[in-house]
Amino acid sequence: MVDESHPAIVALGRMFHVTGRSSIHLSNNLLNGFYLPDGIVLKMAV
Repeated sequence: MVDESHPAIVALGRMFHVTGRSSIHLSNNLLNGFYLPDGIVLKMAV
């Protein structure tokens, strides 16, 4: 887990909005200068 103020998490919040039982699978992304090789966003409150 990463703090919500982390630059990569801030970028995710700008790019995606997930509600309910939705999910997003990410692969090989560079967000605010941080490489995220693989991840799943299950729910994010903006």
